[in-house]
Amino acid sequence: MPGNLQACVAHHHEPENAGENERLARIVALANHLSHAYGSQPDAALAAHAADFDQACAALNIPSDRAQTLLAEIGSFFEHSGSLD
Repeated sequence: MPGNLQACVAHHHEPENAGENERLARIVALANHLSHAYGSQPDAALAAHAADFDQACAALNIPSDRAQTLLAEIGSFFEHSGSLD
């Protein structure tokens, strides 16, 4: 596996430790949050990971209002895709 992918996997819970791959690790961290948010217990996960989501978005320069819109759009996608059945 390429080094940048190894760094992302290894550091997605602490992307600031990913060195030159920090931005990529932050993207993986955001995706990780979303996977938890729309897993088997989404309501509990959303509350538990809200700070992680906000931090990941801020680090990626995603404005708070856009982040909330993104979260709603992704939630709607999962609700209508049948992926959670």
